[in-house]
Amino acid sequence: MSRAYRLLGGRGLCEADLGLLWDRGCQGLWQRGDAWLAYFAEPLELPLPGVWEDEDPTDYLARYYAELKP
Repeated sequence: MSRAYRLLGGRGLCEADLGLLWDRGCQGLWQRGDAWLAYFAEPLELPLPGVWEDEDPTDYLARYYAELKP
């Protein structure tokens, strides 16, 4: 299951922030409204203000492939 780090403060992400997240193993980013969620395999210390959240453990891509039929 991946964990999401919700960046606080309604901040935008600059190139330096993105580089920092990717260098620390970020697996993906998603913007939900004004919030940015950065996905990681495990929680870790990040120098950006935010909180860790549990995400839905459903692997939607695996489910999609399992349900494909000719």
